[in-house]
Amino acid sequence: GFLHHYAGSAEYNSGVFARFRAKYRTSSCEDNLGCRTVDLCTSTIKMGAEDTDLRLCFRIISPLKTYTLQAENAGDRTDWVNKITAVITSLLSSHIMQQHVENNDYARKASSNVMLHNNLHTSEDQIGNRAESVSAVLREIPGNDVCAECNAHEPDWASLNLGILLCIECSGVHRNLGVHISKVRSLTLDVKVWEPSIVELFCTLGNAYCNSIWEGSLLKNER
Repeated sequence: GFLHHYAGSAEYNSGVFARFRAKYRTSSCEDNLGCRTVDLCTSTIKMGAEDTDLRLCFRIISPLKTYTLQAENAGDRTDWVNKITAVITSLLSSHIMQQHVENNDYARKASSNVMLHNNLHTSEDQIGNRAESVSAVLREIPGNDVCAECNAHEPDWASLNLGILLCIECSGVHRNLGVHISKVRSLTLDVKVWEPSIVELFCTLGNAYCNSIWEGSLLKNER
């Protein structure tokens, strides 16, 4: 789950390191290089560099630092981006599957409860009952009684692709990040979104579990 790279002090501070040239260092230089790692489980990838003068680059964005890497050609860049993206996907899937196994009984029960509501007719009263059921189920998940960002009580918004619950103020901040990072929906207003498969996914995650990953490297007073 870690990407290893070698960087001298000046190179590390610049955030740009051309790892893709196999013979760009001599053996004498390698003795002076420090080995660093990037936790891919909490990282994302973006094409291009912040500096538009740099070509054939992509960025690995981690909670602590953004790394810009430059390939020798477009084929190499595509190959590296695809391989690193596959590793990130595999890591996230393994975490979800592990949590799913641990909470399997609870998730199955929650999913069954929501399916009962889905089979009802869509009158106003029944839609209201379904929304209340979804809220009740999701808030029983560890950490979901408060907002994942600010700890405000009884959050009634959610990030579908992050698997967390948010208060209305923090949901606005997440909307500004863009749907490619956080897709925000209401627990009570967006009733059709909460299909059994989505609820089951949230039951395997939850605010406490997700924050243990995203904030895992932070000190307690920094969270």
